[in-house]
Amino acid sequence: MNPTERVQLGKTSLRVTRLGLGGTAIAGLYHDVREEAAVQTVQRALALGTNLIDTAPLYGAGKSEQRVGLSLTGVERGSFILASKVGYGLVEQKPGANEDIFFPFENAPPLRPVMDFSYDGVMRSVEQSLRRLGLDRVDILHIHDPHNHYDEALKGAYKALDKLREEKITVAVGVGMNQPEMLVRFAREANFDCFLLAGRFTLIDHTDAKELLSLCIENHISIILGGPYNSGILATGVHAWHHLQLSERSPRCVRNSAPDRSCL
Repeated sequence: MNPTERVQLGKTSLRVTRLGLGGTAIAGLYHDVREEAAVQTVQRALALGTNLIDTAPLYGAGKSEQRVGLSLTGVERGSFILASKVGYGLVEQKPGANEDIFFPFENAPPLRPVMDFSYDGVMRSVEQSLRRLGLDRVDILHIHDPHNHYDEALKGAYKALDKLREEKITVAVGVGMNQPEMLVRFAREANFDCFLLAGRFTLIDHTDAKELLSLCIENHISIILGGPYNSGILATGVHAWHHLQLSERSPRCVRNSAPDRSCL
């Protein structure tokens, strides 16, 4: 694979590099990084020929988007493809409140994520993302982790993103989650350009996604694979990775006192 080869994204005019940069680590996932290092990471990826940058409001409670926006200051707008997400609104934390939430980002702003797949909630989320990014549009917008909210995501979030696509605020509309079954339903019922499948079709985990892949080929929907190297297992080995899963990553996430299947 040539990581800087550019390929068409779905049916859109966007051409993205085979390899993209995810924005979780620069938001302080498990361990914080200096803002200077975060900015240099994004800018180095662009200098090496990568043009796809992925972020989300959830990542560091807006810190990832803010740092990506800072990294892109002065960069020619046509030289990069930016993806972000909707589905988590950010609200102020209540001092002293006993909020049952697992949020693995260090030094995040005093905000907490709340699931909101409503039409109005998505419109507010995109407006806030644009402010953090310092941009007037985002090339790709994914519905983020709608695992237990299919109907609301389709009737609310999707309609909002479809409207933003018509208004040229975004070019591509997608869904980002870590299971293929619900993506099959989305592919059949709405007009999506791409899906971000995280951690479920990797070098190690070949989860059965034949039905999804067939539908995507048939409907010209691109698949973006998130975390294809299985979270560092190639560097640490299976025993260290298994220990990390048990000691640091369980439970994965808690949102509004209910377990959520994916927080990234």
